Amino acid sequence: MFNRRRAVVLIILGLSLGLVFFLTPKRIYIPFLVLVSGAFVGAYLIKLGNYKSRSALMKIFLAGLSIRTAFCVILAYISHIKNGHIFFLKADDYGYSYNAHRILDAWYTTGVFPPHDSMVWMKAAGDLDYAYWVAFLYHFVGPYHFLPLFINCVTGAFSIILLYKLAEKVFNPKVGLGAAGIFAFWPSLILWSTQNLRDALIIFFMLLIFVSQILFNENRHKFVAFLLFCCSFFVIIQFRFVLAFILALATIFTLLFSPRLRLRIAVCLLSLCLGISIIFNFFNLRNILQYNFDVKCFFSFWQALSHHHSLRVMDADSAFLVNVNINTFSDFLRESPRFIGYILFAPFPWQLNKISQLFAISEMLVWYFLVFFALKGAWFAFRYRLRLSLGVSIFVLATVIAFFAEGNLGTLFRHRAVIWPIFFIYISAGFFYTPEPFKKGPEIKDQ
Repeated sequence: MFNRRRAVVLIILGLSLGLVFFLTPKRIYIPFLVLVSGAFVGAYLIKLGNYKSRSALMKIFLAGLSIRTAFCVILAYISHIKNGHIFFLKADDYGYSYNAHRILDAWYTTGVFPPHDSMVWMKAAGDLDYAYWVAFLYHFVGPYHFLPLFINCVTGAFSIILLYKLAEKVFNPKVGLGAAGIFAFWPSLILWSTQNLRDALIIFFMLLIFVSQILFNENRHKFVAFLLFCCSFFVIIQFRFVLAFILALATIFTLLFSPRLRLRIAVCLLSLCLGISIIFNFFNLRNILQYNFDVKCFFSFWQALSHHHSLRVMDADSAFLVNVNINTFSDFLRESPRFIGYILFAPFPWQLNKISQLFAISEMLVWYFLVFFALKGAWFAFRYRLRLSLGVSIFVLATVIAFFAEGNLGTLFRHRAVIWPIFFIYISAGFFYTPEPFKKGPEIKDQ
């Protein structure tokens, strides 16, 4: 049925957008077009998903996108006045853009990519896969510096929808809304989504992997779920290889506990091939070519963690546990409490040395208050939703162990963003914990 009011609104919106595009240069309206398109696509996906809490999720999504866009523009303006460019974190996000321009300059002049050593800008050093992604955007769309920033804003907002979907499948819609709401307004996740960094993309594709696992396990849209999983896994491999290894491990455990026997047999064969391939690449090619490990440490996972930690500690402005060495499993057990304390709760209030660190410590104070609810929700997942939450729980556990390789509080604070979404699910479950309906109601049965 024709809706005259809606038609008038669409016409006015179309004319307004056309006027904006006509009066503004490409470097402004093309990123703005990405932002507007992302808002419409996200709203359409929420409407298409037919969620029980569709109206509330729509508000959270639009609020999350709006606050990310506002912070992105504000921080870009501050950086432009202070540094002469729009990249707020000069050490990393400016470095990726700088390396992207170097890649394109070399490609246009010589037809080959430059060597990695020539593209290092400050701390945006060895992780050049994201720089190639930025170079791809600059080449096919244009060298518009707001483009990767707005793409990350949209990606961060899309992660709100995926997190709701994941929490709804594991628990219920109320828990999904709580987790999505915390994610939308969590300060550090807003910051990473407004900068030219890979973290927003990593979180998005990580959540997409978990959602595709559940859809595949439920025998719904199997081909689409498998395709989404493969594409997301490929992106994670390029951006953060160790995280891909952990996600593969979590996926294998998730599918192994499927009630279908044929799927379990197929996963066993797949995991064998995948495990051999990943272990070979991880402990040989990556270590030899990138980290120059001594060959003898390939056979000790604990020595590899200790070596990574010692590399991160060197020349770090905020190093922690400097003189710790882990060579055996007993060393790992002995040092675990201290490492886990830093991984989950640092930076601590007494480590405040700069005004800029006040942002991180304020977030940690909120997290300290929410820890009880996270533990309560984790117990609820273990007690009543073990099969559905097994993959994400294994992911959190393995990622925390991998963080033993960290030695810089600043790097740890940013890398920890990948486990926040799972903690938000636990926190929301802890807030809305009502055991009787889950024990007696039909939702307790795994789908």
